[in-house]
Amino acid sequence: MLKNTLFFLFLFLFGFSFSQQSIHGVITDRETKEPMPYVSVSLSNSKRGTISNAQGHFSFNLNQQDTSTYLLFTHIGYNILKVKITRTNFPVVVTMEQKINELSEVLIMPENSLAKLLKSAYEKIDENYPVSKTRYLGFYRESSKGESKEYLSYGEAYIEAIRGSINLKNDKGQIKILKSRGGYLPGAETTIHFYGGAFLSTQDFIQKRLNFIDPSHFNRYRYIIQKLDEYYKVSFSSKSEESGYSGYFILDPQSLAYLEAKYKRFGSYDLELFYDKKESEFYDKFIGIEGKYYLKYRNFNGSGIDKIKRTKIYYFDEYLSTEIYPNT
Repeated sequence: MLKNTLFFLFLFLFGFSFSQQSIHGVITDRETKEPMPYVSVSLSNSKRGTISNAQGHFSFNLNQQDTSTYLLFTHIGYNILKVKITRTNFPVVVTMEQKINELSEVLIMPENSLAKLLKSAYEKIDENYPVSKTRYLGFYRESSKGESKEYLSYGEAYIEAIRGSINLKNDKGQIKILKSRGGYLPGAETTIHFYGGAFLSTQDFIQKRLNFIDPSHFNRYRYIIQKLDEYYKVSFSSKSEESGYSGYFILDPQSLAYLEAKYKRFGSYDLELFYDKKESEFYDKFIGIEGKYYLKYRNFNGSGIDKIKRTKIYYFDEYLSTEIYPNT
């Protein structure tokens, strides 16, 4: 019953207004039949859109003023898919096809040339991202599970967020919760609670200037650059086995803007008295609006050990921008 309830909550993640027509479904890979996460879904000839979640599910509300009759599905490495809106037979299953000859080529370039490219991307951050404060409206949801993979807690909220200038590294912005619901479930396997996840909406790897994009830390990482579709995919890993990050980020070759990144952190963490953090993984995705890039979607998942009960805890947070107001 809980699983059905959580799925129902997701289907209405834009909800809070049942007067709108909701289109929802799941996106899969045509070849593997597996769900596809983080696919961009938008109305054709419109800036309005959403992102499929980690399980490939998406939900989109049509307003009365929407005139478009098609949804566009885009994902790096896949053909753009255009689907006619029928407003019936939901949920729908959308299948996307990988581009032919999509095996990406590894670009061989001198180490100093690669470093110069990455340094240029870093130096253009204030050109590619907003230096003034930006107002966002968005949807946030969180959940935690115990070692048995049964839910311990869940929550979701419609929030208003103010993000600071991209040049203010330590500005964590402001959050206002407009509507919310959730709670802790009986029979929990732990007494540890997590707070502050909604601040996913005001922070990302660019705002934080994480060291894998910072030129002063390049000597701590190994980088491999690939031509993927019309973009550059830069994979990185820490040279140290004790601490650092590993993952990838996508660069636009023309603007050198960071379009998305997926990365894991490992090694030393802040010491917690009752909790031992083991793993954490992030995914950040941005959307271009009039020459600047804004956070569209972000998620975080991790695990750790309850030192008192000696059980493992899994947790997942995600945020999706539904409206973005630059220069607020």
